[in-house]
Amino acid sequence: TKTSLRFAWACYADLKKDTAALELKLTGKVAFLGWTRGEEKLSLLLSSQCFVLPTSNEGLPVAILEALGCGLPVITTDVGSIGEAIADGENGCFVPVHDPAALARAIVRISRDAEGWQRMSRNARRTAVEKFDERLLFEQIGAVYRTLLEGGTA
Repeated sequence: TKTSLRFAWACYADLKKDTAALELKLTGKVAFLGWTRGEEKLSLLLSSQCFVLPTSNEGLPVAILEALGCGLPVITTDVGSIGEAIADGENGCFVPVHDPAALARAIVRISRDAEGWQRMSRNARRTAVEKFDERLLFEQIGAVYRTLLEGGTA
């Protein structure tokens, strides 16, 4: 069945935005925004239902942490350190690398499951606050430095 999904593609890729949408026959369904930052990025995240990053090579992208902080379930691949932030089925889901069909299924599943989306959204925000809040990270780094300065080992 057809869906009423809309997508915003915000990235650093140098796309000819209007041409890409026309060539792909996606006019009105996909907005190619280019690089976003600041209030524009925050507004985009807060108006989104989920965050999608189908990558094949990453560490732990800040973009994923920002999405979690906005309460967005994250659809991504289990590469690099992404698994430190995303718990499959809890605050997002993993899809195999280079598998567009699995990616599409995950997007549709999250868009159609209101109860599952709400649960993942709550868990996404909780993950950001409990594991990646900057105050917590500064405290942890400070504790390591204090231990080292006192002659201990970290």
